[in-house]
Amino acid sequence: MRRLTRLIPIGACALSAALAVVAVPAAAQGDDEPGRPRLDAGADTNDWQAYYQYGLAHIRQWPDRATAAFYWATRLAPDRAEPMYARWVGTWISHRGMLVEYAQGTNADSPEARAVDSLQTLALLRNPFVHQGLERLFEAAVNDRKHGAGTWEWADSPETQGWVYYTEGKFDKSAAEFALALKEHPERTALHVYRARALVGVQKFDDAATELTTAIEEMRRHDRKRLVYWYDSKAMFEYSLGVLNVVRKDYPAAKAAYGRALEEDLTFYMAHAAIGGLALSQGDTTQAISAFEDALTVNPADPVVQHDLGVVLMSSGRAADAVEHLRAAVKLAPDFAKARYNLAVALDLAGRGPEAAEQYAAFIARAPRTFAAQADAARGRIAVLTAKTGGGG
Repeated sequence: MRRLTRLIPIGACALSAALAVVAVPAAAQGDDEPGRPRLDAGADTNDWQAYYQYGLAHIRQWPDRATAAFYWATRLAPDRAEPMYARWVGTWISHRGMLVEYAQGTNADSPEARAVDSLQTLALLRNPFVHQGLERLFEAAVNDRKHGAGTWEWADSPETQGWVYYTEGKFDKSAAEFALALKEHPERTALHVYRARALVGVQKFDDAATELTTAIEEMRRHDRKRLVYWYDSKAMFEYSLGVLNVVRKDYPAAKAAYGRALEEDLTFYMAHAAIGGLALSQGDTTQAISAFEDALTVNPADPVVQHDLGVVLMSSGRAADAVEHLRAAVKLAPDFAKARYNLAVALDLAGRGPEAAEQYAAFIARAPRTFAAQADAARGRIAVLTAKTGGGG
């Protein structure tokens, strides 16, 4: 009997996310990929955060260089929202010719705009409450383009001040300013959404859910599918409300919100995956597997959902079935270290030693320093499997 007690799968993301059927820019799929930035000596080149921090440091002066760094951060961690969102901002700042028209909503549905916006959509589906503070750089670039750098300033209004505070991470002050703005304009759907995001920042989840529910009701009252952009859609807000309800431990309400997201948009397969994550958190692996499978039926091209289904199958004693989905995750995201590791574990459990050893080695080559324990375990398994192959076991 093989002992694999140290090889604990790197867990499934309970709320994995991906793109509702929208074209992804070629570079997001590995074609014409940007050059990999040279990090400072001593930086962990397998750690997405190293490239993300590099991008943040350079986005004001060199947005193209920053966007390349965000691309590589996403390559290393396709399950993280932060680098995908930052890449969206950097890409738009670099596309100054389209920027003003896009900000005004006049070309929001053009193929070019939708291709760039797929990055924002991915980010919000990974985490609908990822901090969107870099939007301030986006708006500044728009105003520079329209009025000239240094010739404008932020408006003095509760709405604008609330937004500025939000971009600075001053969420309590932001929520207070948006409350003042809503006293003047209670019908403004976007204000309720912004205040909900600020309230999440100070972990006032009940109040945030109330604001988001009000926004959805306003959109329903006016029969709006979205405000301007797809990622400001009713389906997205229902999904976001589901995430909030999970945090609030109101699981029936969360499941209902995910269901309404699917009613609004049948292509919103991440709602299926979210239902799977919810079922998994409640110990119902059968429903979790079914929900993840439903998500992949709509869109099999998301490496994170493929990974998560593989981990759930493996944890359910179905290692051979898990291999199929973990291989798909690795094919879609070759630098996704979690997927590499879990594929190796699944192959190991399935008795496919030589293939497992190969994937353990591939994982070690991609493992960030934060995965040191898994890397040590992988080296141990390679030694055991190699000895068996050579006749030593």
